[in-house]
Amino acid sequence: MDRSLKCKELNRVSSIGFIRDICPMRIIGEIAHPELKITIFHWNNKYLIKLEVGLFEQTYKIHEYDVANEEEVKKLVTEEFIKSALERFNQMADSLHKSLSNL
Repeated sequence: MDRSLKCKELNRVSSIGFIRDICPMRIIGEIAHPELKITIFHWNNKYLIKLEVGLFEQTYKIHEYDVANEEEVKKLVTEEFIKSALERFNQMADSLHKSLSNL
């Protein structure tokens, strides 16, 4: 049986009406970078690109039907993509710093 179909069959509705996905998240791999930790996951019919630096993280979700394979997901992480993410991390840090200084 196809793994994704099996996972769909394992989903159950809890007593309060939420769907609980009991299919494990799978690590596809990591992309080496000197400033960021970049991890690619597959979970719940989506690929996730997770970027981490310090206390901050960004996660991008791509539906598995939007890419042909795992290698295409990795190709999305270009220098331009990383540069934009680093700028966003700086904005996140500035925002947190401003909020904390208002306490």
